[in-house]
Amino acid sequence: MVNNRPSQCSRAGRRLGDRHLRGVPSSRRGERSVHRSQAVLQTSSNVVSDIEDHRLRQSAIAGPVFVGFAGSWSQPSKTRTLVEEAASRAVKRFAGSSHVFDIGDLGDTFGVASRPQQSPALDRQLKAFLAADALIVASPVFKGSYTGLFKHFIDLIDPDRLRNKPVLLAATGGGHRHSLVVEHQLRPLFGFFECRTLATGIYAGPEDFADGRLVGAETSERLDRAVEQFADHLAAAATGSAHRIGR
Repeated sequence: MVNNRPSQCSRAGRRLGDRHLRGVPSSRRGERSVHRSQAVLQTSSNVVSDIEDHRLRQSAIAGPVFVGFAGSWSQPSKTRTLVEEAASRAVKRFAGSSHVFDIGDLGDTFGVASRPQQSPALDRQLKAFLAADALIVASPVFKGSYTGLFKHFIDLIDPDRLRNKPVLLAATGGGHRHSLVVEHQLRPLFGFFECRTLATGIYAGPEDFADGRLVGAETSERLDRAVEQFADHLAAAATGSAHRIGR
């Protein structure tokens, strides 16, 4: 048997409500109800805004995320060493964090992937690459250009996803006759994606490495100059975040 009688709690609540509104014209009662509803909606809106502001402030506190991609599959790899060194200097200069990967981290099926979502390893690295605040990309040079698998990874990216992303361009090779690959191959490629490529590109030859480290003084100085050029782009991104918080 269903009990349709109002409970003691509901009856008591009704009596309190009636007592509170006793003597108030019906039109005024409606206005108070509307005002209470508007106050609840405003409170909810403020909570959402506060959460978004907190997220942006936490992002600013955490610092920029630098992601480096080395288009090499060698182990060890001079190209990866160069990218890791650039990422380390970027974090030292701007704080934040870094993540570096190479062809070997993209999974066994990467070479035959015709689109994302065909390999968990590929999707994991691609997601990190696209979410970065700044990118560092480098490729070994073969026959005057970047490697085929380096280009294959880039081919899987929607052109709109890298727009305005700051990118440090670098390459490694067996001799300085390949040094123009940065200007003639890499810069036009990322120009197509409308990236903000840093003015200073890096090319490192065999003499720039020893015992798995970057040791060339001139190349090291050039790398510091390139890393410093992230400053204007990261400052612009931080200003955009600040404007969103201030709205």
